[in-house]
Amino acid sequence: MNADIRPIDPQDIPLLLPLVEQYWLFEDIAGFEAAPVGRELARACADPKLASGWVAIARGEPVGYLLAVYVFSLEHLGHTAEIDEFFVLPSAHGKGYRRCTPEACRRGIRPARVHERRAAARPRQ
Repeated sequence: MNADIRPIDPQDIPLLLPLVEQYWLFEDIAGFEAAPVGRELARACADPKLASGWVAIARGEPVGYLLAVYVFSLEHLGHTAEIDEFFVLPSAHGKGYRRCTPEACRRGIRPARVHERRAAARPRQ
């Protein structure tokens, strides 16, 4: 594996939109429109109270991304971080990106304000 995993920058958004669209197709999420999705992704990544995002870059191109969102949970008595979206291009599978992207996320989540870090996963069919 030879990828740079770093926080999402505003200039990454146009490069990430095709990956987001592929993720939505994979998850059967309807309604992808690049302009509003890009706008909301930029807003989420610009506000550390809402979300944190990471992109995996290999050979100068994005191969995956992870978006963690922050929510209040009464059950956990404070803020939690949940992985909202996590996608690695199928062509990049088997290269270790699916392991290292969540690890970068765990290191980057606002630890002082988050009581629990968790990911909700859809069972594979």
